[in-house]
Amino acid sequence: MRYLCWHASKGILSQPNLVLHGTVEKDPNGDKAEYIFTHGEWTYSLEQIVTKDNPTESHIFLEVEDQAHKKSTWKMEALPLPKYLRPFK
Repeated sequence: MRYLCWHASKGILSQPNLVLHGTVEKDPNGDKAEYIFTHGEWTYSLEQIVTKDNPTESHIFLEVEDQAHKKSTWKMEALPLPKYLRPFK
């Protein structure tokens, strides 16, 4: 799995500013998936947790950890896909 990132002033057709390679760990119950990427001394973990009472809703958390195991965690907000990435109707 790869994560690509561009500066806001660049488009997705230009060279990405950051490329991370990672792995996926999925919970057997299907209510949690964790995407783990490393870059140098940093580990980035993106965790998606599906709400049990509403399976169409999920919560996304980003955790960044350095080599000394200092962590920062943020709750992310899901954004809709841009029109050019949506399926044709």
